[in-house]
Amino acid sequence: MFVAHVTEALKIKVLSNDSIEVEREQKRFDKNDNPIGSPSAGSLTFELAEEKKNARGGEVVWKFEGSTLFYQVSLVQGAFRTVIPIYRQGDALKCLVMSGFARENGTSPVRTIGADGSVVEILSSKKLNSSCDVSQR
Repeated sequence: MFVAHVTEALKIKVLSNDSIEVEREQKRFDKNDNPIGSPSAGSLTFELAEEKKNARGGEVVWKFEGSTLFYQVSLVQGAFRTVIPIYRQGDALKCLVMSGFARENGTSPVRTIGADGSVVEILSSKKLNSSCDVSQR
C-alpha cells in the first residue's frame, strides 16, 4: 500500500499548568486522493515534559517553553516535530503550526511503523498547509 499523503487534525485542550488533552484524527490517502482505510482517531492526556509511549512504540513528549508548544515523537529512525508558537495580536490569541521530520545525524533515512505494523521509509515529505485557532474559555 502506497500512502501519498496524510492529513491530521489536532484539538489541544490545556487541562492544568502541567497537563494537556490532545484529540487527534488522522486520514490516509492514495495518489488519486482516495481514502485508504478508516480514519484513526483518539484522545490522550499528556503530562507536559514527560515522555509517553505511543501506539507504535515511539516516545512522545509535549512541552511548553514560554508561549510555544512543542511536540516530538521518536520514530524507528528519526523523529517528527511540531512547533506551535502562540501569540497575541490585538485582543486575540493566534498561533502558527510548523512541523516536519528530523533525520538522525542529518542524513539518515526516516523510518516509522505503518498502520499495518510494517516498517515504512519516508522518501520525501512536504507540508501542504496548516491552520491554527486558539479559543479561550
